[in-house]
Amino acid sequence: MKSDPVAHDLELVQRALAGEKSAWDALFLEILEPYINRLVAKSFLPGHPDLFEEAVLESVYQIYANLAQYRGDAKITTWCYYYVMNAISQSWRVMKHRRQSDEITENPSLEAHPALHENPEGDLEKQLLLKKVEEALGDLSDIYRRAIEWHVFDGLTAPEIAEREGVSIHTVKSWLKRARKKLREHFERG
Repeated sequence: MKSDPVAHDLELVQRALAGEKSAWDALFLEILEPYINRLVAKSFLPGHPDLFEEAVLESVYQIYANLAQYRGDAKITTWCYYYVMNAISQSWRVMKHRRQSDEITENPSLEAHPALHENPEGDLEKQLLLKKVEEALGDLSDIYRRAIEWHVFDGLTAPEIAEREGVSIHTVKSWLKRARKKLREHFERG
């Protein structure tokens, strides 16, 4: 007689949540790691090992951080699919952002374009503004910085950030509001 895989998954999760290291090891090594690696591997070309690793690590982190939410309604792999796909999407956004940055900085036709060098003072102002933004982000607490970076740079919505952090949408909106306020104060100080 075959055992119920959902019941087995739920038992492993409950034991892992109770602090039993061998249960987490079994859950991770036997079920999650092969599943995550298979899903992520299908999503990345061989030329992107760094993004593959980022997606795997983010998947494991999100699954572990939200493990208490698993109710045993489905197999653990079905439940963690959402977290893996979010990590893959995030990695693709990072790659797209890097590619766009590389195109701007490495495209000789853009560098040679006279309009970019007509106003050296303006170029300097842009560089100074970018430095101020980086400083301002560095002054924020980790959670505010992550929330504002995900929202502004990665285009994540408040519900997506809430899901990623395992908090309510209202909490994320509060973080974003506070982050904007702190950034505004930073820039008003000069």
